[in-house]
Amino acid sequence: MFLNYLRPESTSATVVYRLRNGVEFEMPKGRISVALLSEIVLENNYCPIPWFSPQPGWTVADLGAHVGVWSLYVASQSQDIKIHAFEPSSFSRSLLTKNVHRNKFKNVLIHANAVADFDGNQAFLEEGSTWGYRLNGSGGNMNQSRYSVDAVSLKTLLSRTGPLDLAKMDIEGMELAALMASSPETLQMVSRIAMEYHAVEHQTAAEVGSCISAKLLGAGFRTLIDQQRHYLFAWRDP
Repeated sequence: MFLNYLRPESTSATVVYRLRNGVEFEMPKGRISVALLSEIVLENNYCPIPWFSPQPGWTVADLGAHVGVWSLYVASQSQDIKIHAFEPSSFSRSLLTKNVHRNKFKNVLIHANAVADFDGNQAFLEEGSTWGYRLNGSGGNMNQSRYSVDAVSLKTLLSRTGPLDLAKMDIEGMELAALMASSPETLQMVSRIAMEYHAVEHQTAAEVGSCISAKLLGAGFRTLIDQQRHYLFAWRDP
């Protein structure tokens, strides 16, 4: 399953790519978009372990959905997988919405929220129609536009989604704060977590990965860390 370049869209900032299974993505131009498609579709970075592969009947959440590559790829595998896609960036969410409609998926629900350590408005930094965005509290030195977004804690998120069979997380440096603020009772509502973790102020990526692993081990998960690529996988035995 490889990628076919289709055409520029009406805006010069985006192009459309099509997977061989027919799923199409409108994405920002550039090598980063192709790299993301490769990481998620070809390398399967978030589901490399057999029991992480979403199955019919599962409910999953895409935290930091961006334009929907992981959400739509999972949705294409079965209409009986329910996907909650959380994306605070107005630019990325507009493409996410277009991509869901483009592919006529009915099993993807879009939430206009950031995921953080508490509920409420938070400053959000965004660098135009590129990949540079994050909650203000997670650091960053980019010359971005700033606006307010509605953030939710994992506890509130799970009150909306219900129990999750899998949570995929790529929330640009907020993963440590969001998980550390979550009680064991909250985390017990999630069976599996596949995440990319990031360095934050005063902590290296390795230190962040270790802290997250310790938190999840204390909540009854098993963990596996890919220290080279900064991925962490956690699961609870049935």
